[in-house]
Amino acid sequence: MIKAVIFDFDGTLVDNMKFHYDSFVRALEGKIKVEKERLYMMEGGHVFPIVSELVSDLNLNDHEIENLIEKKKKIYSEMTKNLKMRPEAIELIEKLRKLNYRIGLATGSHKHVVDVHVSQEEYGLFDYVLTLEQTKKPKPDPEPYMKCAKGLDVKPEEVVVIENAPLGVESAKSAGMICIALTSTVSKEDLERADFVVESLNDVEDIIKSL
Repeated sequence: MIKAVIFDFDGTLVDNMKFHYDSFVRALEGKIKVEKERLYMMEGGHVFPIVSELVSDLNLNDHEIENLIEKKKKIYSEMTKNLKMRPEAIELIEKLRKLNYRIGLATGSHKHVVDVHVSQEEYGLFDYVLTLEQTKKPKPDPEPYMKCAKGLDVKPEEVVVIENAPLGVESAKSAGMICIALTSTVSKEDLERADFVVESLNDVEDIIKSL
């Protein structure tokens, strides 16, 4: 019996992946070209190894990589200061809460990124929120979803995860959870490990109710 629904954040609840990419490109100042699809496929993992791999040709040291990440963060925050959660995401969560599902959020982003897009009132939609600061092993490791399920006081087999990234899907499936993947950033073929693949959050409610 499904008792809880855990949502990924970036690219799932908020349409922000293009801003992550654009802010990264601006921070690089043309020093290297990064393919958008490559970044999207790596979404959900820890930011330092992702950036390290993407800029490996520049031979930057750890301090320079950290400076690049901080620069990207500032640009991203400025670009997205008025960007909020998808209206259909809020509507879906409200419907699921009325159906007595517990609602969680498990993201590989820092809390300050979530704070940009989620108001204090909207935080109240979630029974448990887990950000990068609370995990030792980011997606694709199952730890984020396992810890979020524990925070919701449910078993892994009682959880449905809503994701949009391959690493997130892998994390959810490794945790023993049902996963519904959204094609908001990558193709259906890239999300093949998911139990269901949908084009819109509007397609999610009926699937959850059927489980």
